[in-house]
Amino acid sequence: HEDNDKYKAVVSTQSTGEHEDNDKYRYKLLYGLNFYGADFRGDGQFEPILGGRYIELLRSSKPNQFIWHLKASEHSFEYREPSGIHKVFYPSLRSLQKRIEAAEKFKIGLAIWEIGQGLDYFYDLF
Repeated sequence: HEDNDKYKAVVSTQSTGEHEDNDKYRYKLLYGLNFYGADFRGDGQFEPILGGRYIELLRSSKPNQFIWHLKASEHSFEYREPSGIHKVFYPSLRSLQKRIEAAEKFKIGLAIWEIGQGLDYFYDLF
Protein backbone atom coordinates (compact mmCIF):
# COMPACT_ATOMS: atom_id res chain seq x y z
CA HIS A 1 0.00 0.00 0.00
CA GLU A 2 1.84 3.05 -1.30
CA ASP A 3 0.46 5.57 1.22
CA ASN A 4 1.88 3.51 4.04
CA ASP A 5 5.34 3.49 2.53
CA LYS A 6 5.57 7.07 3.82
CA TYR A 7 6.00 5.70 7.36
CA LYS A 8 8.90 3.53 6.24
CA ALA A 9 10.41 6.42 4.26
CA VAL A 10 10.28 8.84 7.19
CA VAL A 11 11.76 6.34 9.60
CA SER A 12 14.48 5.12 7.23
CA THR A 13 15.46 8.59 5.99
CA GLN A 14 15.62 10.06 9.46
CA SER A 15 17.35 6.99 10.90
CA THR A 16 20.22 7.21 8.43
CA GLY A 17 21.15 10.62 9.77
CA GLU A 18 21.48 12.01 6.26
CA HIS A 19 19.77 15.20 7.44
CA GLU A 20 21.87 15.79 10.56
CA ASP A 21 23.50 18.87 9.03
CA ASN A 22 20.07 20.42 8.68
CA ASP A 23 18.77 19.79 12.22
CA LYS A 24 18.00 23.48 12.63
CA TYR A 25 15.41 23.15 9.83
CA ARG A 26 13.93 19.84 10.98
CA TYR A 27 10.99 21.62 12.66
CA LYS A 28 9.86 22.69 9.18
CA LEU A 29 9.27 19.09 8.07
CA LEU A 30 5.70 17.85 8.28
CA TYR A 31 4.71 14.19 8.36
CA GLY A 32 1.29 13.62 6.83
CA LEU A 33 -1.27 11.61 8.81
CA ASN A 34 -4.11 10.45 6.63
CA PHE A 35 -7.51 10.20 8.36
CA TYR A 36 -8.98 8.34 5.38
CA GLY A 37 -8.39 4.83 4.04
CA ALA A 38 -8.27 2.91 0.79
CA ASP A 39 -10.39 0.07 -0.55
CA PHE A 40 -8.27 -2.02 -2.95
CA ARG A 41 -9.99 -4.28 -5.45
CA GLY A 42 -8.48 -7.48 -6.77
CA ASP A 43 -7.60 -5.77 -10.06
CA GLY A 44 -5.27 -3.34 -8.25
CA GLN A 45 -7.59 -0.36 -8.52
CA PHE A 46 -8.64 1.41 -5.33
CA GLU A 47 -10.91 4.10 -4.06
CA PRO A 48 -10.37 6.29 -1.03
CA ILE A 49 -12.82 5.67 1.80
CA LEU A 50 -13.90 8.02 4.54
CA GLY A 51 -14.99 7.19 8.07
CA GLY A 52 -18.69 6.72 7.29
CA ARG A 53 -18.00 4.30 4.44
CA TYR A 54 -15.49 2.41 6.59
CA ILE A 55 -18.15 1.87 9.29
CA GLU A 56 -20.62 0.72 6.60
CA LEU A 57 -18.08 -1.81 5.30
CA LEU A 58 -17.43 -3.12 8.81
CA ARG A 59 -21.16 -3.54 9.46
CA SER A 60 -21.93 -5.19 6.14
CA SER A 61 -18.87 -7.43 5.79
CA LYS A 62 -18.31 -8.31 9.47
CA PRO A 63 -14.61 -9.16 9.00
CA ASN A 64 -13.27 -12.13 10.96
CA GLN A 65 -9.92 -10.51 11.57
CA PHE A 66 -7.83 -7.42 11.12
CA ILE A 67 -4.28 -7.91 9.91
CA TRP A 68 -1.41 -5.73 11.14
CA HIS A 69 1.06 -5.06 8.34
CA LEU A 70 4.45 -4.49 9.88
CA LYS A 71 5.97 -2.94 6.75
CA ALA A 72 3.05 -0.55 6.24
CA SER A 73 2.38 -0.02 9.98
CA GLU A 74 -1.33 -0.22 9.31
CA HIS A 75 -4.29 -2.59 9.72
CA SER A 76 -6.40 -4.08 6.96
CA PHE A 77 -9.29 -6.44 6.50
CA GLU A 78 -10.74 -8.25 3.50
CA TYR A 79 -14.28 -8.61 2.23
CA ARG A 80 -15.83 -10.32 -0.75
CA GLU A 81 -18.17 -8.90 -3.38
CA PRO A 82 -19.40 -10.50 -6.61
CA SER A 83 -16.64 -8.57 -8.38
CA GLY A 84 -13.95 -10.16 -6.19
CA ILE A 85 -12.03 -9.75 -2.96
CA HIS A 86 -11.33 -6.29 -1.58
CA LYS A 87 -8.60 -5.35 0.89
CA VAL A 88 -9.33 -2.28 3.01
CA PHE A 89 -6.59 -0.29 4.70
CA TYR A 90 -7.74 2.27 7.23
CA PRO A 91 -5.92 4.13 10.00
CA SER A 92 -6.22 2.73 13.51
CA LEU A 93 -5.14 4.16 16.84
CA ARG A 94 -2.09 1.91 16.65
CA SER A 95 -1.08 3.04 13.16
CA LEU A 96 -1.59 6.70 14.00
CA GLN A 97 0.31 6.32 17.28
CA LYS A 98 3.26 4.77 15.42
CA ARG A 99 3.38 7.78 13.11
CA ILE A 100 3.10 10.25 15.99
CA GLU A 101 5.95 8.47 17.77
CA ALA A 102 8.09 8.67 14.63
CA ALA A 103 7.41 12.41 14.34
CA GLU A 104 8.32 12.93 18.00
CA LYS A 105 11.46 10.82 17.70
CA PHE A 106 12.71 12.78 14.71
CA LYS A 107 11.44 16.14 15.97
CA ILE A 108 9.29 16.84 12.93
CA GLY A 109 5.75 18.21 12.74
CA LEU A 110 2.48 16.55 11.81
CA ALA A 111 -0.04 17.49 9.14
CA ILE A 112 -3.44 15.79 9.24
CA TRP A 113 -5.06 15.06 5.88
CA GLU A 114 -8.81 15.22 5.84
CA ILE A 115 -9.23 15.85 9.55
CA GLY A 116 -13.04 15.74 9.41
CA GLN A 117 -13.14 12.54 7.35
CA GLY A 118 -11.80 10.07 9.93
CA LEU A 119 -13.28 8.46 13.01
CA ASP A 120 -14.03 10.52 16.12
CA TYR A 121 -11.79 8.42 18.35
CA PHE A 122 -8.71 9.47 16.34
CA TYR A 123 -8.68 12.64 18.43
CA ASP A 124 -7.96 10.55 21.55
CA LEU A 125 -4.31 10.56 20.49
CA PHE A 126 -3.89 14.32 20.74
